[in-house]
Amino acid sequence: MNRSMPIRLHQLKALKNRLPSGWSSKMKEDLTLYEAGYRGERNLEYHLNFLEDRDFVFVHDLRLRASNGHYFQVDTLVVTSRFFVIVEVKNLVGRIEFHDELKQMVRRSNGEDILMPNPLHQVRRQQAQLSDWLLERDLPLMPCEQLIVFANPSTIIHSTEAGKKSLSKVVYAEGVVPRLEKLKSHFSKGRSYFDKSSLAKLVDTLKANHAPSLFPILSTYQLNYSNLQKGVFCPDCRAPRMNRQGRSGSWHCKSCGCKSKDAHIRALEDYYLLVKPTITNAEVREFLGVESKDVAKRFLSKLDIKSTHKNRYCYYHLTFPLRLKKI
Repeated sequence: MNRSMPIRLHQLKALKNRLPSGWSSKMKEDLTLYEAGYRGERNLEYHLNFLEDRDFVFVHDLRLRASNGHYFQVDTLVVTSRFFVIVEVKNLVGRIEFHDELKQMVRRSNGEDILMPNPLHQVRRQQAQLSDWLLERDLPLMPCEQLIVFANPSTIIHSTEAGKKSLSKVVYAEGVVPRLEKLKSHFSKGRSYFDKSSLAKLVDTLKANHAPSLFPILSTYQLNYSNLQKGVFCPDCRAPRMNRQGRSGSWHCKSCGCKSKDAHIRALEDYYLLVKPTITNAEVREFLGVESKDVAKRFLSKLDIKSTHKNRYCYYHLTFPLRLKKI
């Protein structure tokens, strides 16, 4: 599973584009935070590319349903035939101090101390949830290691005396590959739980059970549908309200002259990210700014999506990203 931009970051970017005013400091803070996290994850992926050992399989941004009905998410799960590694990525600046006895981590930046949850306790909880998930499916319980990866090499890491043991599981991104190679050497004489074929099936099972989730972004920031700017935005200059030209069937931007036949697809993705995953013909027309039922139906019929009928309405189930049907 290749790492892709987190769905919540997609949602924040879509929200920024669709709010003509009122982009709050909290939204800016959250966007900055998620962008930094994504950069950190990409930095880790860059270093993992130098690991040529094919015995390692990486599953990124994995979200699974735990036995209690709740979901847990893993930044990167390293899968081998002999052990797992749960990797949590942090892209923080400043000085980091671990307080294991208090289950806290303190970040000092610009003279300010910020209390944060200790990520080591987070990955230990993820390990327990992953173990339960495997047992539910009669899959063997392999040894499971944990790593906290700091993506920014300028981050200064310290620990209290009681928390020094925690540092054995903390590493900078540049040190991930040597640490994984060391773990492989450590477990080389242990039991092999999977052959090549069954390991591939395990990875397929993990991917098949991945459950991405939309965040209720409008209600989180006390917004509603009426706050969003409707219409098809220009893919080049991002100007709102492209006009659809009937004869050519394309969208035209008055600001830069751009013409596009599929600019409405991005708008429908914004609807999925910000409003809800289903849409009716009437909602398509209202959000895109078109009048014809036939035009809206034609837009939807060309997409690789499912539809259901309920209470005399046809509901189209959007996905992200949206894809055109294969001809």
